[in-house]
Formats: sequence, C-alpha cells, structure tokens
Amino acid sequence: MNVSSSSPSSGINAQDLIALAQARLPTLASVLADDSDSSSPLGGSSDLSSLTGSSAQLQNQVTTLQSSGSQLDGVAELLQQMEQLAKQAAGGSNQAAAQQQFTALQQQLRTLVGGSSSVIGGSDVAGAGPFGPNADDSGNPANLQQGPMLSLIGQGADGSFSVDAADASSIVQATADQVARARASVGEQQVDLERQAILSQIGQQNLASAFSPLSSSTDAQQANQSALSSILSQGAGARAAQGSPSAAAALQLVQF
Repeated sequence: MNVSSSSPSSGINAQDLIALAQARLPTLASVLADDSDSSSPLGGSSDLSSLTGSSAQLQNQVTTLQSSGSQLDGVAELLQQMEQLAKQAAGGSNQAAAQQQFTALQQQLRTLVGGSSSVIGGSDVAGAGPFGPNADDSGNPANLQQGPMLSLIGQGADGSFSVDAADASSIVQATADQVARARASVGEQQVDLERQAILSQIGQQNLASAFSPLSSSTDAQQANQSALSSILSQGAGARAAQGSPSAAAALQLVQF
C-alpha cells in the first residue's frame, strides 16, 4: 500500500495503517542499529565514552606536567640564589652569613627533591615535589634524584651537607644545567600531550555531533512505538464503543 498517496478521507482502513506502522518500526530500529555497535561508520556511544575517557586522561597528564614544570622553575630560582651565595662565600664576603643562607637553601631543595637515605644520605625524605623516579619505573623527565643534584643535597650520617657554599659554584652550575634539561624535557612532553588532547577533543566533538541525529531519531522511534502500542492496547469493548482508531491517527504514526 502506498501510504504517501493515500489519505484518511479516501476510506483507508485504519487497522491496515496500524499494521503498516508495526512493520515499519522494526525496520527503523534496524537502520538506527544498536548505539553500542562500534562497527558503525559513525561509531556508537561506547566509542564516544572511550574517546571521552581518553581525552580526560590526556588532560590529567598535561596538568601533571604543567605542575612539574612550575615546580622546576621554582627549583631553578633557588639555584640562582645559591649561585650568588656561593660566589659571596668563595670571595670571603660575609662568608658566615652566606654559608648559613646557603645551607638553608640546601635543606629546602632536599625537602623538595626527597629520596631515600641510600640515595641522598642522611635520613629518608618523602619529597614535596614530583622529582623522584616514577613508581612504575617509567621515565620521569623531572627526576632530580640523580646527577649533580645529589651532590648538592647529599648529607653524611651526621646530617651535615657534603658541600659547603665556598666550594659549591661548579656544582651549583652543573645542577642548574640539570634542572634546565629536565625543564626542557617536561616542556616537550607537555606540548606533545597537549596536541594529542586537542586532537582527542576534536574527535570527541565530531563523534558526538555525528551521533546526535541518531540519538534523536531513536527517541522519536521509541515515542512512536509507545503511541502505537497505546492504540493497540485498547480493549475490544472500547473499540466497539468508540469505533476503530481513526485512519488519520494511524497515518501520523507511519509518516515520521
């Protein structure tokens, strides 16, 4: 039956139209398909959820690297102060005061970097910054528990620092170079992850836009199925009393 060329006024049996609507609704459902089917060219809700999770994970990693970069900048500023103090101590100008301030900065660095006693000497320090090796043994570009930094913050068994201000110029400079390299490495990783995060967000938005019409169609199909079921569920007595469902109402169901 060609529904588009017919009208309720032409005497079409409403029950025939309802039967046609019942036949078409499953067909629409098969076209829309299960929204979790990732084999669909537009993907599905599972693909969108996966992409959203990936985007969030990338953004978390970017935030972590941003924090590491900021803290490395703080370490670099401490080292600049220590360089000036080392020059003062080496030149004999206010040597005692320079040494006292230098030691205070060494302790501040030690608190930030942290490490076990087997690595930095003295006693274990938890570390207030992200400057140790990662727990999963993956490379941490901000790892400062190695190289010249260990010489600068290392302590003996009695808790005294191994390096005095007057002899620290070359070690401070080497440590500053170490921190600069770490900062550059963190920056490179941050830029790469930010690029990946942007691409992931674009993909997420594109998939959401493509998936939106399917979701709207699914909602419409479910609403029509509900309306049709409501008509078909009317009791025989009600149909006898009120007459058969109108052809106009049934035609609206199939022309969505």
